[in-house]
Amino acid sequence: TSTTPKPRLKIFRESTQEHAHSFYEHSYKAPTYCQICNGLLVGLWSQGFRCKICHMNVHRGEGIGDHHDCKGEAILTPCPGPDAEKDQRREEESAKLGDVIAQIRELANNPNFIKEVTDQLDKDVKARAKDVIVEAAVDDERDKNLRRLKAALVPLVHKMDAVAANGELYVLMVLLGLQALATTAQ
Repeated sequence: TSTTPKPRLKIFRESTQEHAHSFYEHSYKAPTYCQICNGLLVGLWSQGFRCKICHMNVHRGEGIGDHHDCKGEAILTPCPGPDAEKDQRREEESAKLGDVIAQIRELANNPNFIKEVTDQLDKDVKARAKDVIVEAAVDDERDKNLRRLKAALVPLVHKMDAVAANGELYVLMVLLGLQALATTAQ
């Protein structure tokens, strides 16, 4: 009997579900451009964000033109998923030092290059400051919620301790009563 091989399923590609980008801070070894605004990602390290899945590159915040939040705009678009052919090409075209130097020289020929780089660095600093402020606000709100929860739970724990002091049968009756209240509330 001959067995015909079953076709491999490309679940990720052929799925009707949309997937979100999964960005992480990335340090680029060669000049790289934002795929939202086409602006240069500047800096010595952590120049921007790269999607773990599709390898999209974006600014950490404001880009060029009317793009006020490149990462935010990218998050609002679905991730196309991995592209094996593109990944293979990327490995073959990995940055060689001579190529990088040639690209930098080409960029430096632009008379506005220094101004564009300093403007983008300024935008990146502001975006990083915004991220720190938002993170601090989220942590503060989390702490407030934890304090509220603790304030609500501590009296309940004290009541349960008082109930437990009355004996196991009493605790069982209280728990059964709470369960009955919970099921009738549904």
